[in-house]
Amino acid sequence: MSHSKDCILIDLMEQWPCLFKEAYLLDHFNTLVGINLKNKVEECAKTKIPRLYRFLEQEASHNQRLRQTLHSIKEAMEDPGCQGSEKVNLPGTPCVVTAGKPWEANRFQIAVGGQITTTVYNPIGALSVWFSSFYIFNLEYPPKASATVEFFQGCIAGINPPDGRGKSTKPKVKSIHPLVLKLSNKLKHLESEWSL
Repeated sequence: MSHSKDCILIDLMEQWPCLFKEAYLLDHFNTLVGINLKNKVEECAKTKIPRLYRFLEQEASHNQRLRQTLHSIKEAMEDPGCQGSEKVNLPGTPCVVTAGKPWEANRFQIAVGGQITTTVYNPIGALSVWFSSFYIFNLEYPPKASATVEFFQGCIAGINPPDGRGKSTKPKVKSIHPLVLKLSNKLKHLESEWSL
């Protein structure tokens, strides 16, 4: 994203910096959706996420692709990451940026449109602001990660729109992403609270 008169996001950040604070963004999400997202994510971090990780490890015992994915996640969690001097190309879709190990970090930045917009100081706040950014800025989920974001939407945030998922550039699909539905059904056998 370039710093020009055409860049609405940068103009907003310069003229209204308070709009990009964690508390305001999450309050606006609550106004739009009617959900206190940070409380939902905190609750899930204590209950659902540890169970989900155990379930994925159990499934990985007989699924090579999942085993490789979990291994990659563990490596990424142990990687010290960039130390602040490296320039990182940020995607156009919302993402969380941190230096060091993600779960040991105490400072997270959320980028939207390739631009750092918000700084938060805990991983729960980072996940909450990251997800809320899709709604607040009216952004589509990234195609390569749509199942992940839809899983977060349905199983963590508890948002299940009656029309299913949709994309503004294509006709609406009246269904839940097949990968999210498959995972939800497997988890439902483990715990009833996972159903969509």
